[in-house]
Amino acid sequence: MDNPIASRKRRIIAVLIDFWLIGYLTSLSIYIQFFVIKTPWDTDLIEGVISLHLAMGLTGLFIFLCKDTINGLSIGKLLMGIRTVKTSGKPVDFFSAVLRNLSLLIWPVEAIAIILNSKKRRLGDHLAGTKVKRDLKISGSYRGLAAIVLMGFYWFTPNLPNIDFTSQDFNDISQYIIKHSQAYEVAEQSLYEQPAIEKLIGSISEIKIGNTSSIETHNDSGHAHLILVAIGEHAQLPVEVRLKRSEGKWQLIEMHFEQTQNVPISDDLNNK
Repeated sequence: MDNPIASRKRRIIAVLIDFWLIGYLTSLSIYIQFFVIKTPWDTDLIEGVISLHLAMGLTGLFIFLCKDTINGLSIGKLLMGIRTVKTSGKPVDFFSAVLRNLSLLIWPVEAIAIILNSKKRRLGDHLAGTKVKRDLKISGSYRGLAAIVLMGFYWFTPNLPNIDFTSQDFNDISQYIIKHSQAYEVAEQSLYEQPAIEKLIGSISEIKIGNTSSIETHNDSGHAHLILVAIGEHAQLPVEVRLKRSEGKWQLIEMHFEQTQNVPISDDLNNK
């Protein structure tokens, strides 16, 4: 007997599970990479070609597009007991699976399409020549085992930090990201090596980051505008630093701070 067409409810739940899982895996990889390993977020994965954070985003997109390429199944579809096949009933091929998932990038349109279509096929199904059917061969025991594995994976992976969406929390995260960047490392080293600052406030014990600091990157180029506060033995000093990124390397362009005495700024910084 031919398997029946999958219901809209099963398909929607399957997509929501897949969205959640891919989002969780992406968040987990970002957390491990930047908060556990503490890799500077403006690091190049391939020098001068692609940055690490861009590569991670593209990897998440690739996983999403390929989610139904193994026998027409994703985790969500497995849990719901449904499978993607060609309209002829044959197994879906890799290209067709990717093509139908590509249209999910315009998911509001796809949601309307599957509601209105009498055969429960969305735009991606029409483009790829596919349909989603119940698979009675996927027994309840297989689905239960998949659910146990998924929940076990969730419970045994590191707990992601809880984020309250307040302005202070966003500021804290922004400052953390900036402080763990290569741009900040160059600025920090420049402050410590600037004799004029040491003469003004003594040895620097701490550097704080202002809320208006920003870093913008595009592949191997970029600009950074950092508002820093150098805390020394005798006083604290606001310092404005501008950097430019070229060929994957940050260089100091400008450093401004208000001097209280006639102390020359070292020219050694411009020769690095």
